[in-house]
Amino acid sequence: MQTILTYVAAPGTVGSFRDASNAKAVNPPTFVLGVSAVLKIRLFEDTDTIAPYPIGRFSGIAAWRFDIDADYNGATVAKIAADHENITVATVTETTVVGTDDNDAPITESQNYTEFTIPLPEMDSEELNAWLGTAASKNGLTGELLGMDNDGNDVFVLQLEGFTVRNRVIHTGEPTQADPTWLNAEQVRAIIAAGYDLEERLQDGLLQIRMRSASSRSATWSDWMPFVGIGANGHWYVGGTDTQIDATGPQGPTGATGATGATGATGAAG
Repeated sequence: MQTILTYVAAPGTVGSFRDASNAKAVNPPTFVLGVSAVLKIRLFEDTDTIAPYPIGRFSGIAAWRFDIDADYNGATVAKIAADHENITVATVTETTVVGTDDNDAPITESQNYTEFTIPLPEMDSEELNAWLGTAASKNGLTGELLGMDNDGNDVFVLQLEGFTVRNRVIHTGEPTQADPTWLNAEQVRAIIAAGYDLEERLQDGLLQIRMRSASSRSATWSDWMPFVGIGANGHWYVGGTDTQIDATGPQGPTGATGATGATGATGAAG
């Protein structure tokens, strides 16, 4: 999954995307159609402090959900839905090197963050495809993070506006390749190693087969041909029909007796 790290100031119901030091606003993140993602949201308590959002405020929340949609109509299906059961929130510490002392030892600073981890495994829904169409990208999506208590009551909500989804250049199928004029040794070995695909059918009561290289889904199938093989009775079968012809020829005549060999040397006396 692609990890997307964001920083959000959350003084109220609608959060704002910020830089890592909470000094200025930044553009909302962009997802890519069909690419699973993990959205990590680090929450600041306000827009004028680097203090993390107090994680203790979530102590009474038993379950989370996160959905992204282009409207505020509860009767429609969300374009993107998270893996709700695996949404987590935790305090994380990030340590950075800010310089060196007189002995060239690193000087570090640590910062705590309240971080949500939101898995987004399904990024190719029919609803998202219909909304995006063939546009290169579209924005205007709103994400809603919802926290519920043990009784199923909604006790926390944070909305994040302005998500963008980028379309894909590559969809289904493969480009039609021109027939190569030659194959090098490596290409030949790759085709052999890939093996072959085999299909069979009954045509007018006869078994037929066709084959193609398994090296590519766009490989060309051979023409249909009668299946030829040797049955358990030793006969040739063509198209699944016993030809009554033995696959092995009859026993040949006994060959002529060979010439007498030379007399061997006399052995040593006993």
